[in-house]
Amino acid sequence: MLLALVIGDKNNAEESNASDSDAAVLRIVTPVVKLYTGKICVPLISEAMECFGGIGYMEDSGIPCILRDAQVTPIWEGTTNVLALDVLRVLTTNPDTFALLRTRIESVLPSQVPSELERATIAIRAGLDSIEKFLQKALERNDQQGLEASARQLAFGIARTYAGALLVHHAADTDATGADMDVALRWCSEQPMVDLKTEWLSGIRINNDHGIVFENFSPALSNSKL
Repeated sequence: MLLALVIGDKNNAEESNASDSDAAVLRIVTPVVKLYTGKICVPLISEAMECFGGIGYMEDSGIPCILRDAQVTPIWEGTTNVLALDVLRVLTTNPDTFALLRTRIESVLPSQVPSELERATIAIRAGLDSIEKFLQKALERNDQQGLEASARQLAFGIARTYAGALLVHHAADTDATGADMDVALRWCSEQPMVDLKTEWLSGIRINNDHGIVFENFSPALSNSKL
């Protein structure tokens, strides 16, 4: 929700002669928000249905309709892979774009971080470091195959770190509650901010993945973009 509100603010700024940096950040964050919220809402609604047991499965509960509607979110606005490649395209077209995004994310963090939230801010900055280092190395090697294979996790990592920064900002407010602080800490410390498994991105591994998926298919079909 906080990330979605950021998109609304940036869209309004864009209409009011936003700076180049604002436009660049918006160009990344828009597909990031679409793909991440679309991806996580489906299992969320599925869990909600399960909480109600058999009643939740019944049509008159309304939850099956919500679940079907939720399933369209990672499809209608662009599938997860398409949006992730869109994010990657922005990051690789202008290598300075991630630096702008990082500056924006870090600007959200409070200048005086409460001691209870220090672990969260460390996790956020560590996540940003890992994305930055990965992009630098991949671009230096011109590893297009590895970049494309990592596109999803890069986009998910950006989503989690930005959301984490927003949660920390909210939890550091004078009106924040203990629950706000717990949510920020859990989000940032109980899951990897960035889950880039570089050993999965080697050319050999990617070719083996291709072989697993398209085993027993003709070469013509295995080269299809579908």
